[in-house]
Amino acid sequence: MRRLLALLFLLLPFTVTADEFSDAVAAYADADYEKAYQLWRPLAESGDAGAMFDLGVLYWEGQGIPRNRPLAIQWWQRAAQQDVAAAQYNLSLAHYLGEEVAQDAHKALSLARLAAQQEHDYAKRILPILERDLATPTEPSDARLAYSGAGVGETSAKLYAGRNTATAVLGTLEVGTPIRVLSGDSSWSQIEIPGGILVWVFGQYVTPADALHKISGTGVRARTTPATDKSSSVVGAFATGTTVEVVATKNGWKQVRAPSSIAIWIPTHHVQATKEITDEWQTEWRAASARRAAPSPAPAPVVQVAKTLPESPPTEPSTAGAARPTFRAATVSAKIAEVFGTRESNTQLLRLLTRNTPVR
Repeated sequence: MRRLLALLFLLLPFTVTADEFSDAVAAYADADYEKAYQLWRPLAESGDAGAMFDLGVLYWEGQGIPRNRPLAIQWWQRAAQQDVAAAQYNLSLAHYLGEEVAQDAHKALSLARLAAQQEHDYAKRILPILERDLATPTEPSDARLAYSGAGVGETSAKLYAGRNTATAVLGTLEVGTPIRVLSGDSSWSQIEIPGGILVWVFGQYVTPADALHKISGTGVRARTTPATDKSSSVVGAFATGTTVEVVATKNGWKQVRAPSSIAIWIPTHHVQATKEITDEWQTEWRAASARRAAPSPAPAPVVQVAKTLPESPPTEPSTAGAARPTFRAATVSAKIAEVFGTRESNTQLLRLLTRNTPVR
């Protein structure tokens, strides 16, 4: 599971001078967690909500002090009572995933709404997921629970817009991801995945509606890329008034999380059915939904350079005199790392890598 939290650097203390709080932030930024704890603790005990939140961060991560996540939850609860949006967001995810608190989707939704009302970005992103989960039955009677598989030697399976590998690829799904099988046969299965898929819509057809957005047109097409040329495939159409979550913008286009009306297909041999509804499957579904909907900032680098260069197997026959590409061998250090197409902040998410995945 990804980290729930992010430090609230911009919140100044309410009952003490800003310098004391800023000193604690500077200490944290320098990885002097013990000093940060020594500065934040008295501020939190004196009633400063920002210090309460950040003290909870230290307890959750075990930075400068022994890890104590139940105590972190207590400090976040105190901060949330003083309307600290980041604390409300963290508690929302904790209740949604059942981390250190009782799993309670209704309480998670209530807290996410409070944070979203204060324009907390990640709360606004996870809110549609929570609302969708509570707006539909726990398991449709005609849906089957399963996990995604892949071909031999592969770690992910491609998702298609139709019952044919010639149709547009909507994305990929890591092996072992929980899925719902809506229909299908021995060749292809239509599925629902945690968090839905991301598609592109021309911006003029997407209008704000409270914390979310709605489609304001008839037959508005969903595309794989922000273009209308051959590089972009139409994968479906939105009904007028459909509520969507805007994830990114590019050249007048909006990348949105697609509703269930846009079909997702996967070869049936990549479906690993489970015999019954289990708490484990539902917990993994919620965790995957939250992970895909609300990527959290990761202060630490997600790639660590290998201390020694391991022997690399040849990938292609070498050509005499050809220059060998230079690279550094490394592994992913974060539990989940995002891979993007470019260095731009609003670029499309290509896939996710898990911890210890080798990269060049």
